[in-house]
Amino acid sequence: MLFVAVPISVIAGMFSPLDAQSSAATRRIAIEPVTRLVDKEGLLSGGPVHVSRAPDGSAYVVLERSEAVEALYVFGANGTFRARVGRRGSGPGEFDRPWFSLFSRDGSLHVLDVGLNRRTVIALSGEPKVIRMAPMEARCADFSAAAMLPDERIVMACGLADPKSAGYALHEVDRNNKIVTTFEPVNFDVRRRFLLQRVLHVRSDGSVLSGDVHNMAIVEHAPNRTTSTRVQLRAAWAAPIDADEAPSDGSFERRPTPRLAAVWEDSH
Repeated sequence: MLFVAVPISVIAGMFSPLDAQSSAATRRIAIEPVTRLVDKEGLLSGGPVHVSRAPDGSAYVVLERSEAVEALYVFGANGTFRARVGRRGSGPGEFDRPWFSLFSRDGSLHVLDVGLNRRTVIALSGEPKVIRMAPMEARCADFSAAAMLPDERIVMACGLADPKSAGYALHEVDRNNKIVTTFEPVNFDVRRRFLLQRVLHVRSDGSVLSGDVHNMAIVEHAPNRTTSTRVQLRAAWAAPIDADEAPSDGSFERRPTPRLAAVWEDSH
């Protein structure tokens, strides 16, 4: 069963199965905390940018404050602050805006650094140790999401500074960060970069669910990326954004714009 969530009023749409004829069944969901991060050091005052959960249940957090986006902050499964991974710089184990952290099947941590435009792979058994660093083939701008595939390929939602990839929202790179394919075409310009924003979920068969954050649609891309199925959410709270008007966070007396915050499946 597939779920989507929006932060406005904590409403979820439910699809089962995912197909072109599905309609959204609206219902409220109860949000229960899995872990409460105990922040005695005041690290989270700026709010997290991205949180990844390790196989052992610990949380790897990237912070929003500019002076803190140079490392990952590790909280144990019980929520207590445990360690800081990395520091500012460009050498091994150093970062400059490590925007996303993902875990591969072997438990290694893959850090996508938009400042240094590279992927750093860190082994976490014992003391953290850098085992591989590789630059990205093309620079990624307006980075909104990333998801790990089973073979350490990564799907990224962003605009790539690469002529072959222009006009697409999603880009798949191999373990050496070479572009494998680009998919999900989108019309946007520099004034409407928000149209590139996605949330991602990878299924066990390698297919990718892409949630269009502002157009309230979900696209399922088959493992070969040559076929896709689109589902448009149709509910009172799921009106697509007017492409000529930027999304609102509720300031300046504008009504907040609903947006997709997550797409996920249960295990059944």
